[in-house]
Amino acid sequence: MSPEQLEKSMIKFGLAVENEKTGNIDSFGLGLNLVKQLIELQNGEIAIKSKLGTGTTVTIIFDYQK
Repeated sequence: MSPEQLEKSMIKFGLAVENEKTGNIDSFGLGLNLVKQLIELQNGEIAIKSKLGTGTTVTIIFDYQK
C-alpha cells in the first residue's frame, strides 16, 4: 500500500483506491478500522508498515500491564 492508501485504510469506510497493478477499485470498508478499535480496547497497539509493490507488515502489541 502507498502511504495514502495506508492512511485511508484506518478510516471507517475509507475511500476506494484504484489498484495500480490490476486497475481494480479496492475499498477498505470497516476491516482495519474495526481491528484497530478492538486492539485498542484491549490496551494494544497496531503498527502497519507497507512498501508499495513489495508487501505489508502488521505488528500487534498487547500490554496487559496498563
